[in-house]
Amino acid sequence: KLELCLRDDDLRLYDPSAGELLLTPLEAHIRARELDMERARADREEAARQAIEQQAETDRKAAEDRIAELEAQLRALRQSD
Repeated sequence: KLELCLRDDDLRLYDPSAGELLLTPLEAHIRARELDMERARADREEAARQAIEQQAETDRKAAEDRIAELEAQLRALRQSD
């Protein structure tokens, strides 16, 4: 149950149950491209977040390994005294 209406010198389809105009093919295409760009941006942000988390985990592990190494050296020095 769509209605045909005139908007800005163009005939448009209007959905009274939704209270909105239907998108033209061009508008639908533009909206689809915008959504694709949004998804791509979100994917890049997620990949960057994961890379940061992975680097932080690598750094944490390296720090823990260095602490263990230094503690072993300290124990060895204490035992040699």
